[in-house]
Amino acid sequence: MSELSTPATSDGPGVNPRVQAAKIAIMEMAATWVVRTALNSGFRRATGNSPPTARDPDVPYRRIIAWAAMTAAAVTAVDIVADRVVLRPRPRSVGIHRDLDKQRNERKNDD
Repeated sequence: MSELSTPATSDGPGVNPRVQAAKIAIMEMAATWVVRTALNSGFRRATGNSPPTARDPDVPYRRIIAWAAMTAAAVTAVDIVADRVVLRPRPRSVGIHRDLDKQRNERKNDD
């Protein structure tokens, strides 16, 4: 069985890569749904028509391709953000506060 390869995070060695992959997949699906819904409703408000699809015989290819490219670019950008949010290193709350307190105390002692 192969392991899922995900970048290391500061969550520690107890992080299950499958759980992390599931988090990413769920985040991306939700983000994609939100973006597509927003784009489609924005298109309807702006033009009064439904967004073009390949099934519409009266819509020119250039309009279908342009809409597909804009949608793909927006969804890809949101997927990247979702990945970064899930994979972002999270500082250990106790450790980070202890280190910050230590740094503050060192600065006070230096002054």
